[in-house]
Amino acid sequence: MEQAMLDEMVSERARLIRSEADLTQERFAAIIGISKKTLVEVEKGRKTFGFTTAVAVCVLFRDGEIIRNLFGDAVLEVIDLSAKRSAPRPKLRTLGGLVFWKVIEETGHFRVQHNRVTGHYRIIDSNNYRHFYSYELDEIHKRLEELVAESTAE
Repeated sequence: MEQAMLDEMVSERARLIRSEADLTQERFAAIIGISKKTLVEVEKGRKTFGFTTAVAVCVLFRDGEIIRNLFGDAVLEVIDLSAKRSAPRPKLRTLGGLVFWKVIEETGHFRVQHNRVTGHYRIIDSNNYRHFYSYELDEIHKRLEELVAESTAE
């Protein structure tokens, strides 16, 4: 997902996110670090949030129904992918993908899952630790081969 798409998706739902959190425009704007005037422009569809503001909204309101409907349980992964971060990603324990994920492949003690909401993929192990994620299935398969090779060498 490109940054501009993330910005637009969050901006289009700004009023709903704010209402769901039961916040005034003044308070919501202060929380996400913009002026009330800018928020009004976004809520009227005249402007969109920049990437930094959209990320702030996603992170701060990630437990709300609106953000969960947009990104499922993978808000931070979508932000990371949108930012095109190339640094190694630390292993994170997941819930195993009971709701938003479909297992598309199992190799050794690794599972490749596809997110039903955002469309990205991830590799988790039998203990539900995430090892890698990407929108590109080719990258997933390449990393899966590496992980399986590493685990059999141990």
